[in-house]
Amino acid sequence: MNMITIQPMKKEDISMVVTLEENTFSTPWSYEALEESFLKDNYYFLVAKQENIVVGYVGMYVVLQEGDITNIAVAKEVQGQGIGTKLLKELLEVAKKHGTETINLEVRVSNESAISLYKKHGFEIIGRRKNFYTKPEEDGYLMQNSHI
Repeated sequence: MNMITIQPMKKEDISMVVTLEENTFSTPWSYEALEESFLKDNYYFLVAKQENIVVGYVGMYVVLQEGDITNIAVAKEVQGQGIGTKLLKELLEVAKKHGTETINLEVRVSNESAISLYKKHGFEIIGRRKNFYTKPEEDGYLMQNSHI
C-alpha cells in the first residue's frame, strides 16, 4: 500500500473531491458548493492523498465554539485501511486548535461502520432526524462529541 498523507484541501483538489462525492453519496455536493464553502474562513477541509490523488476527505464548519462535520468520504477501493480514522483524528486536532468545544454530525442509521468509527472517537448519538436523507429516504442519527 502506498503512503497516505492527510493535509489541508487546496483549491486544485476540489475537482477530485467532487468526483469522490459523486462516487460515494446519492446527493453529492457540486463543484460550486464545495468551492463556495472552501473559500469561507469558518470551513475546514482535509484531504487524504495517495500519490497526489484524493482518496478521502472531511469537511467541517465552525460557528462560535461549535463545529459541524459536513461530510466524510473515503474512496471505496481504499476503505477499511484506516483512512477515515486518520481524517477524523486530524480534524479533531484542527477543531481543538480553533477552540471548538463541540462537534456535531449526521449519519444514516444504517451506516454501522461510520457509527462505529464516530463512537470510537467520542461521538454519542443524541437524537434521530426523521427522513433526514433521500435517495433512499432514511432517518439520520445526530451524533455529538463534546470532549474536544
